[in-house]
Amino acid sequence: MMLAFFKHKKFWLPIVYLLLFFSITEILLRLGLYDKWIKPNSFLGNGIYRERAIKKSGLDQIQWISIGNSRFDWGVNQQKLTKELNKIGINYKKMSFESSNFISIQATIGWSIENMKNLEGIILGVSDNELSKLQSFSNQYKIAWPFREHITVKNYQSISESFLLFKYYYSLAWVNYFPDIKSILRNPIKRMDLINQAKNKNVLTESHHNQKDLCEHDVSTLDQCVTFAQNKRLKTTNSNGYNLLKSLCSKPLAVTRNQNGNPMPATPHKDELIENWTELFNLITNQNLQLILVLMPEHEANEYILNPSNSSEIRQAIINNFNNNSHFKVLDLRNVFTNDASCKYFSDPLHFNNKGVNLFTKQLINDLVKSI
Repeated sequence: MMLAFFKHKKFWLPIVYLLLFFSITEILLRLGLYDKWIKPNSFLGNGIYRERAIKKSGLDQIQWISIGNSRFDWGVNQQKLTKELNKIGINYKKMSFESSNFISIQATIGWSIENMKNLEGIILGVSDNELSKLQSFSNQYKIAWPFREHITVKNYQSISESFLLFKYYYSLAWVNYFPDIKSILRNPIKRMDLINQAKNKNVLTESHHNQKDLCEHDVSTLDQCVTFAQNKRLKTTNSNGYNLLKSLCSKPLAVTRNQNGNPMPATPHKDELIENWTELFNLITNQNLQLILVLMPEHEANEYILNPSNSSEIRQAIINNFNNNSHFKVLDLRNVFTNDASCKYFSDPLHFNNKGVNLFTKQLINDLVKSI
């Protein structure tokens, strides 16, 4: 009787309809028919809006691009950098994206090399944190959706095995678009307002602004951070800036490390990380493209709570692999803020505030003009 039910069209016909609906809408989403309603300033929207603007500007005219995550994307006055490079005859565009990691970075680089026929070089802005951390796959397909065909994780060793296992699931358009579709159905009027506001912005030069700093409470050491996190009564005018530190420094591992004076653990993936970044850099330099690696300043919290203890060793090993490569240069800007208290230049442990952006951009432009 059960077998007869399974064979009956009342059972299988709805399934067929659902599969048909899913397949058709999956194709339509991949074709970009929904993209004009995508939320701006979202993981999915950033890549789609940027790709659209990049193509409109003329792919064949682009000579230099910048790659990185929000540290670089927000940490540079992109309008000023674009203007100064244009003065010396360089057509520059930013291709850095919020929350990018190795997975989306290598996809963006691969897409750019294939589509920008007159590309001369890439500016890659990183910190020790990016170079020395095992890569999470969270949101990476959303971030790199327009460049998804260039996600070639099989070539790299430190990518999470669970990402490889569920790669096809994460690559489905429905998986990436569904949260956005759900959001617009909840409030279509708000979405249209956001889309209309985005029309007045230049996604290729817009910058992130934040006036607040991390000087209100001194968290330059692990002991200070743990004390701050344990004091529930402490108030701050920059709650967003301190939230990450409060969360990390209140964990038992941080408290125990502080009591025992232990450093951050070393990552066991050192060799894989070095190999992956070396492979990616070779992809660039083997195309006779210039690669300028920009080492960015980090807040003290990166050393005592975020970076593995062997992060500097990993960074130096990667750089050493290119000591004799004429297509590779390093701009070491890690000490740009050392003449003053670094807390003045950070809005949170990962990002610069306006003061930090201005100082970093000034030094970056000065060094880039000499290097390109």
